[in-house]
Amino acid sequence: MNLPSIFLIASSALAISLALMAAIVSLAMNQIPADWIDVISDDNLRSALSQALDERNRNPLAGLLFPVWMIAGNVFIIWGALQMRQLKNYSVSVAAAVLATIPCCVSYCCCIFSMPVGAWALYVLLQPEVKARFT
Repeated sequence: MNLPSIFLIASSALAISLALMAAIVSLAMNQIPADWIDVISDDNLRSALSQALDERNRNPLAGLLFPVWMIAGNVFIIWGALQMRQLKNYSVSVAAAVLATIPCCVSYCCCIFSMPVGAWALYVLLQPEVKARFT
């Protein structure tokens, strides 16, 4: 149980760091002055950026929704992996492994790592001798 849980923790820590960077970029984008787009010579690009800035001004916190969702999901996965390491709370361990296999729930590109690790953890957790060791 140690190895799958360690890899779940590592992939979730990577996803959390990416989510924090995305949140910082989203907050930083809210600080860009609207008049900066006037220096862009391409009319199409200027129009697209103007529309994006207008949308951002209508809902400045919308860019934080997915990073916050990712952080919450990966904190749950880390908690489940820690439960797995301690052989406690079987249902939380299984739920964390299942959540790690769903790419749109917990990561941007980390699903390359979290999906196979989650499947591996789920395979190990579903073994009868492993399930019997949980308290």
